[in-house]
Amino acid sequence: MDERVGLALLRTEVQTTTGLEVEAWHDGNEAHIVHLRDGSLVTAVWRQNPMKRSLGLVLVTLACLCSGGCGGGASTQGTVYFLVAGGGHGDSYILPVTDAAHIARARELVADPGSPGPRIVGAAIARGSGDGEYLNRDLIGGRTWSWYVTRFEGFADNTIEILDGWPGGVEDHLDEWMAITRGRIGFWAYTVVREVRGDEMR
Repeated sequence: MDERVGLALLRTEVQTTTGLEVEAWHDGNEAHIVHLRDGSLVTAVWRQNPMKRSLGLVLVTLACLCSGGCGGGASTQGTVYFLVAGGGHGDSYILPVTDAAHIARARELVADPGSPGPRIVGAAIARGSGDGEYLNRDLIGGRTWSWYVTRFEGFADNTIEILDGWPGGVEDHLDEWMAITRGRIGFWAYTVVREVRGDEMR
């Protein structure tokens, strides 16, 4: 199947399913990224079925397919900050979480790292060390990153390969990372490990 036809079918199927206008493109492999016009994100993977000559589509949701987000809505607890670490690179980053359901899941992972369910952090990032409320500090390596999380998009079981990496790798290749991923991260070997105190973020 022609790649352009595959992209067109992918775009049509996602738009039909969600009712939202999307963008889709090929990353050089079998995976596609779909950005919703409202700023949320899903990832999608398709493969051609040689027997039926049709597309099989699997959506791995990193954000709710609606502009208002998902879960229990805005948390009455306000923003809770978590440290995201792992991966063997000796680094970490700070994740702000506002949704009550996401906060609950993060605390579940902190209390029981082996708990079943999604654990990979999907997030949007931007250049800068913080948003004025916190500094994105590496509390393991003692650095302050020149990027920070602007929006937590949810926990996922997996993400496409171009979102996998580590905080120091993003730092060292920030321009390239932002261009390729359009400002998204989804590190496979990293998850929340503890809550962060206010004095640790300044």
